Amino acid sequence: MRQELLVLANSRKYGARCVAGLDPDGNWVRPVAARSGAGIPSSLTRVGTRSLQPLDVVSYKLIEHAPLPYQSENWVIDLDSLRFVRSAALNEEQDRLSAASLSRPEFVQDTAPTLMADAVAGMGPPLASLALLPTNNVRVVEPEPGHWRAAFFSGDDPWSLPFTDELWPNLENLTSPDMGSALVCVSLAEPYEPHGNSPRHYKLAAGIVLTP
Repeated sequence: MRQELLVLANSRKYGARCVAGLDPDGNWVRPVAARSGAGIPSSLTRVGTRSLQPLDVVSYKLIEHAPLPYQSENWVIDLDSLRFVRSAALNEEQDRLSAASLSRPEFVQDTAPTLMADAVAGMGPPLASLALLPTNNVRVVEPEPGHWRAAFFSGDDPWSLPFTDELWPNLENLTSPDMGSALVCVSLAEPYEPHGNSPRHYKLAAGIVLTP
């Protein structure tokens, strides 16, 4: 079956790209290269001279649903079938985006930057790992060269997360960290075990849709 996807995230992932977005019915989908959750090769996420960006639409052939305990939205796709379709306008996707932003999966019920892997394992069925958080102003800063962070309030909740789409075109010639109102795509990453400590999942700002 061929499926179209409204791209909301295209972030770095172990030398590849983690692409995610909404299908035509408003369901979250994370296309992956294998059941392990492997990312999409970077070369396949190019559109001419640029990288895929939020509100681009792509299509591909689905192979199988491949949920992981911490990522229920993963689908293995036929990489050779991946095609760029068009760039959508914000106003034509407003209903789908608004509906997605009303959902608050369990992993964004608090603003802690990580979830312990054993806690995630105890949450039962495969966990929803993608969310769209609305904000009146997102602030994007580069505290270290090549490492970006997104800080914002969603409702009364303050968030500060790694921003992992270093190819986002708005980072070019950035004159102010204050980007205005936006929808922030938050993703729960694969487990990471820092320096022998207990494994944990980081929450990432994987994509930003500006909503001026």
